[in-house]
Amino acid sequence: METGEFMHRNVPLYVSLAAAVALTVAAARADDGLNFTISPQDKLSVRVYDWQQADGTLRAWPAFNGEFVVGSNGRVELPLIGLVDAASRSAPEIAADVANRLQAQVGLIAKPSVIVDIAEYRPYYVMGDVDHPGEFAFKPGLTALKAYSIAGGSRLIQGATAWQPAHDLLSAAGDTRTLSQRIDELKAKRARLGAELAGESAVSFPPELGANSKSLVERERQLFEERRNALRQGLNLLASQKALNEEEVKALQGRIDVNADQSQRIEAQIERTKGLVQNGLITAAQILTLQQAHTDLQSQQLDINGRIFIVREQISKIEKDMLDLQSSRQQEVLADMQATEASLHEAVNRIQTLSDIIGQAQAAIANPLHTASAIRFTIRRRQSILTFDDGRDPPIEPGDIVTVERTGSQAADGPQSAAQTAIVRADGKSPADVQ
Repeated sequence: METGEFMHRNVPLYVSLAAAVALTVAAARADDGLNFTISPQDKLSVRVYDWQQADGTLRAWPAFNGEFVVGSNGRVELPLIGLVDAASRSAPEIAADVANRLQAQVGLIAKPSVIVDIAEYRPYYVMGDVDHPGEFAFKPGLTALKAYSIAGGSRLIQGATAWQPAHDLLSAAGDTRTLSQRIDELKAKRARLGAELAGESAVSFPPELGANSKSLVERERQLFEERRNALRQGLNLLASQKALNEEEVKALQGRIDVNADQSQRIEAQIERTKGLVQNGLITAAQILTLQQAHTDLQSQQLDINGRIFIVREQISKIEKDMLDLQSSRQQEVLADMQATEASLHEAVNRIQTLSDIIGQAQAAIANPLHTASAIRFTIRRRQSILTFDDGRDPPIEPGDIVTVERTGSQAADGPQSAAQTAIVRADGKSPADVQ
């Protein structure tokens, strides 16, 4: 028997086989997804196949080889058939609907094989007493404890373990030592800046900076001297330039006096020469020579006055530069002082916070059972609210909102966790209000 004859005679077998394969794959995917019903934000993978009787092959429809997101209206838009209802339906139900509509739309004799799979589930949310509340990608097999772990767990619940309080104590103690050193540095810097602002010749450091702070005190004292010398050198350089210009003005004024004296003598000679010219004793050319000399002296006088004006402008600029240098240094020191005060205030507050953490950690080490607490899971699923506080680990579905609470004495009386504090600061509500 020829191969083609065999294939044509066994078309129903191939169609049945293709349909069986598609249904098997779809069923397997549905089992992976725990038969979740579809909801908005789910991303569906849709594939369509039909049997090509002419050549005995199974052909995929390229237009459906992709992923499609379920819209907020609960529908998904597909090629050829348009909008398909998806919300509250399972993947096999959607596949059957698509197959029927494609058969009617295209005019097929047999229904095509349609495989609908959930490519990406809508996210779930974890809030309450967790370190990292927020939105998370869903994966099949997720339970409440797994979701709680993915969200970072609770710092205070972790503190109930044997090692966490000791770890917190050591960490806080190390941070305290670092901050104490930082506070000493800031105090020494503040003393140096205060001396610069007051224009003092030496720095008076606070008495609490003892022998352990000797190196940083010496460093700030050296920095004070370097900055003080740099300012003095800058001012001295400007003062030297000013003195040179003042000497030049003085010399120019001396030349003005000399020229004035010469001008008076020439004027007197001109007057005497005029009488001699009238009496015919000398020629007029001689008086012209004296008049030219007098004109030259006046021209020199104007040049000297112009030079004096320029030099005096330079002196004024130098004086301004001296004032600017001192003013900019004062402004720089003042800004640095304000920043230092702010950093010192922040460090002192942080020391107080670390002190509280150390106290809590010491109490936890002294009485570890006091910090123990159970976990209550509240799951908001569509229109239902489910509560689990008996140690059960319920499954989580896509779109669930999981709220984690601690129960027990520490949960009622103890401080808020970092996650709860973040919620209070973010929207002004308490964790109870958010839940």
